[in-house]
Amino acid sequence: MNNIDERNLESRLKKILDDERAVRDLEKSLVKLIAEQNEVYKKNSNPLYIWQAYSMYREVDLPIPDWVYEYLDQCSKNLMNHWDNPPKEPAKAIAKSLNMVSSGRGSVFTETSRRDLNIAFFMAGSLQMDPKLKPDQLYDSLAKSFGVSRSTVQRAWTEWGKEIKE
Repeated sequence: MNNIDERNLESRLKKILDDERAVRDLEKSLVKLIAEQNEVYKKNSNPLYIWQAYSMYREVDLPIPDWVYEYLDQCSKNLMNHWDNPPKEPAKAIAKSLNMVSSGRGSVFTETSRRDLNIAFFMAGSLQMDPKLKPDQLYDSLAKSFGVSRSTVQRAWTEWGKEIKE
């Protein structure tokens, strides 16, 4: 009887350790995946990637990285510069202070498709967690999850996947 209890306990402890390893591995993958948004931001200069990373870090209760704080600190300084001398066009001044001024047509909100980027991040995360998977195996399930066509998922992966993987 004692031997059975020891094996049962050993089995339960092994499962707990395996679960803890899986959580740590998942956390590492999430940190890497979210940190990749900093690289996308550096290439595209769209601060929405920083805001999205901040939101994701908060959502999974991970420490906010310095690169996010650096952006927020700069925004704070920019905004405070207007304290004593309020701008005539506050909305434009705020957008500029937050680095949310588009260089071309549209805005930071229309310069990129957040949905397509999210699709690519989900694709990259899935591929990191299971290296045996191929993108082609994920197109249909992601299309269903996001409520888009398979070709939309393929385009998102083609457009954003390379930047995310780099």
